[in-house]
Amino acid sequence: MAQAQTNKEYRTFVKGLITEATALTFPENASLDEANFVLNRDGSRQRRLGMDYEVGYLPTTITAVDVGTLADAAISLFKWTNAGDGTYNFWVLQVGKKLFFGNAASTAISSGYLSALTIDLSTYSTHADYYKYPVSMASGKGHLFVTGKYINPFNVHYNSGAGTTTKESMTLKIRDLVGVNDGTLVGLDQTTLTAAHKYNLKNQGWRSADAVLGEYYDDIAYWLAAWPGTYPANNKIPASALTANYEPDPVKLRRIPFGEVNAPRGRFVLDLFNRDRATVSNIAGCATTETESGRPEALAFYAGRVWYAGVQSNPSDGEFNIAGHIFFSQLLETAHKANLCYQEADPTSYEISDLVATDGGAIRIPEIGKVHRMVNIRNSLVIFADNGVWDISGSGADEGFSATGYQVKKISSVGSLSPQSIVEVEGYIFYPSFSGIYVLAPNQVTGLLEAINITETTIQKAYLAVPTISKVYSVGNYDSINKKVSWLYNDDATYDGVSYKYWYKKELIFDTVLKAFYRYEIVPANATQGPWVSGYIPSSATSVEYTVNTIVAGGSGNPVVATNPTQVIAGSTAQPGRGSTLLKYITFVMNNGTTSVDITFSHYKATSFKDWDTYAGGVGLGANYDSFLITGYELLEDTMRNKQVVYLVPHFARTETGYNSDMTYKTPSGCYIRTMWDFCSYGNTDPFDGSLSGKWGTPFQAYRLLKPYIPSGPSDGFKYGYDIVSTKNRVRGGGKAFSMRIYSEAGKDMHLLGWGVKFEGATIV
Repeated sequence: MAQAQTNKEYRTFVKGLITEATALTFPENASLDEANFVLNRDGSRQRRLGMDYEVGYLPTTITAVDVGTLADAAISLFKWTNAGDGTYNFWVLQVGKKLFFGNAASTAISSGYLSALTIDLSTYSTHADYYKYPVSMASGKGHLFVTGKYINPFNVHYNSGAGTTTKESMTLKIRDLVGVNDGTLVGLDQTTLTAAHKYNLKNQGWRSADAVLGEYYDDIAYWLAAWPGTYPANNKIPASALTANYEPDPVKLRRIPFGEVNAPRGRFVLDLFNRDRATVSNIAGCATTETESGRPEALAFYAGRVWYAGVQSNPSDGEFNIAGHIFFSQLLETAHKANLCYQEADPTSYEISDLVATDGGAIRIPEIGKVHRMVNIRNSLVIFADNGVWDISGSGADEGFSATGYQVKKISSVGSLSPQSIVEVEGYIFYPSFSGIYVLAPNQVTGLLEAINITETTIQKAYLAVPTISKVYSVGNYDSINKKVSWLYNDDATYDGVSYKYWYKKELIFDTVLKAFYRYEIVPANATQGPWVSGYIPSSATSVEYTVNTIVAGGSGNPVVATNPTQVIAGSTAQPGRGSTLLKYITFVMNNGTTSVDITFSHYKATSFKDWDTYAGGVGLGANYDSFLITGYELLEDTMRNKQVVYLVPHFARTETGYNSDMTYKTPSGCYIRTMWDFCSYGNTDPFDGSLSGKWGTPFQAYRLLKPYIPSGPSDGFKYGYDIVSTKNRVRGGGKAFSMRIYSEAGKDMHLLGWGVKFEGATIV
């Protein structure tokens, strides 16, 4: 009896990597595993281009002396927009001890390096290990604001006329709304006046003749005259009963039932990190000075103010812990208010004590853990901490934040892992957590932000398999042109999150249009020297599609240096869709052992399909990488019947465009296919250990130009006659389930459009 035959077409294999399915439930158009393919919106796939230095790049050499120990140096990058008079955009790169600046509008970003603007962070450091931690940066009102775990906050202003910057250290100021523990009962008048109790009284508005503070009336003495041998309790509000001479009336004050509540405090303004109450009050011995070793690790600009959070508070006397506080400045009329995190009017004043909308202050979230980052989005400030996500916004749906009207909401109990992995995406926020990658998106019913796990039904197993330390030090970014979110990470067995923790080898990409995950593997040209990618920067250039032709390296393993910023290294243009991105990558190259590195910028551009060609000295001399995918299991809805493949017909876009001087093709393609039957084991490298199952087929070249043409010479145009290359292939083997490994040929392109299969022996579908 003749066996049933059926044809099946695969035209949109762009669902990406899926791990959350069994062999019997695997979805259509998804891969079991893959690397180094670009998923196109038209349903096709292409090899990614090779990673290489940007055209016209210039390396900046920095030494261990400049940045600290290179292995420990923190790396962070920020794009400072609307600097100075609002017309300048800069990239700001921290490498350990220094901040480096460059013109973000330069086509070759590295050529825009502005050495004169370099800032030595040691000027603002509070601890010897300051360079080991990434700083946090924000911009507003033309200024750049900087802080870090051991970095005192400071702001930077760009003087456009002189091409210089002005830097100003910021001592964060708060009103003392806490006071000191004076050991008294709140509502009980005292028979003695300790220094601590005197401080509290003065901080609550009681005057005591003190020329140093400009006080010439003694309210405490006035009370003592009326009630000999006693001193006012902490619940007495002097402004509640004033005489015509603006003195508190002791008799009336005793008649007022204030209850067991402290009077309003906050007359004194303190340095947030060095709370010296004795000096501000001129009362010796009133309290031990509270000092903080840490500084804010999270910084934001929101609602016209600078926000500070993430202090790992451990005050020297243990009285006032600020770890759960989110501090915000007064509304910035000028940058000089960026450090004033307090109500402008004295809350204890007899005359004007009102809190107004433009005031600064602090918001306490008692249960919040370590704050990683604050993001301004959808008229809210979203706070990401290791134990959850919170939202600060105006008191009403259509109202902006003000000191007199705001609300705090907890969005999720799922916290973030690190500040640099949190990515803003056009009104949404993506963030990796311990349990998956989440997106903050508005609920379709309530409109309120909610956290949704986008890996739970896609790549959860793969995500959880990445070591936690690799995810903690990952860094993310958003490609606004191609609508893709991506994260750089390193999951090598030797990666420990300690030594060179910001040097990455892999990239996870999420296409927000296709809703698909896929990944890249970036291969260093030299195992010890690199180059290594260490982060992202969105470029302001209109195009970054470049490829480098053969050039000579300036010494063994050293990058080629353009002789001047206008020099252009000629080459062919990268193919659209793979190199047309505004995304560039911070790149480090070790030299002279570990004593110095060269810093530049790179991106996916090399049509040699090798990484770091320029570093290696010419096209085709860089590091090979494999582009591969393993298709899901094809069952044809029948797990009980064996199947065979009569024919396999893959379809490719032709890439050959002409001939080289040796009469080889320009931009040739190649594609190998290897079949797999009956759920046998697979791996990422070739050859596979197929001997155990005997179910791996023999690899064959699937991309073949079938119409010969003999050119007259290198200048002869390529004359094939077809833009699509289709080949008909017989496939051996059989079984209940069919899969394939489709992979690249070294140094060659591949643009896979899809494939068709004629099956035999299956139930007809």
